[in-house]
Amino acid sequence: MKVLKNISVAMVFTVFLWSAAFGQIQDDNISEPKPDIALEGIKRIGVSILTFGNEPRGYEVDWKSISDQTEKSVADSGIEIISPVGDLKSGTGELKIYVDMLEVEDSNRYVFRIQTSIARKVFLPGKRRYRMRADIWHTKAVMKAVLVDQFVAEIAAVAAEQVKQFVGEWTAANARANRPSRTTKIKIAQNQQRSEKYEVAFAAAIGNKYVASKNSKVFHKAICSSAERIARKNIVKYAAKVEAVNAGKRPCKICKP
Repeated sequence: MKVLKNISVAMVFTVFLWSAAFGQIQDDNISEPKPDIALEGIKRIGVSILTFGNEPRGYEVDWKSISDQTEKSVADSGIEIISPVGDLKSGTGELKIYVDMLEVEDSNRYVFRIQTSIARKVFLPGKRRYRMRADIWHTKAVMKAVLVDQFVAEIAAVAAEQVKQFVGEWTAANARANRPSRTTKIKIAQNQQRSEKYEVAFAAAIGNKYVASKNSKVFHKAICSSAERIARKNIVKYAAKVEAVNAGKRPCKICKP
């Protein structure tokens, strides 16, 4: 019976090691965070750590310290930290770190598995009243077998790395969401043109009847249609025609100042 038990433990131990190694190979291929649309719009997050199994005696993990460090990393990215709540409102999520622990008998080793996920409220398309709480993002599970005296440090390191992954992907997703659309860019350009026209009109209103571009040899009446096309940064203003002529400018053939 003892032999069978040891064989079972050895098999579990081997599977965990293989899975952990495979997960590490996959993670090494990730070059940079990719935007995940599911993370867009999250502005507030509560942090929870859920543990399963027992820690090694004498090597207890300081879960509060890991939670505090997680909250700091998330807050530094610009997300507001709140207490974990049952009813997730719009723009609110919950970051959960799941930790499973298993002692490998007669080996001075422990196996642990960590996976971090984000939950938020979701609804059916076209039926917003049907809402439910669901995990919408998660890291790959990391499983490791470590010596007992390395247990605490390894768990803290893996948890920190997964939180870092979330922060990177959240930042990428919300940077994309905040980029101006093509329509917005067109409106910005139109507003800029209007602003430049107002600059010309303002020049006329305060007595600068003539304008020119510093890159052109032609000067115009401030109300000239050609004057409206002069960029604000290039506008030169003249109160009198003689000032423009003395500056080496010649009259516009359209408005004939």
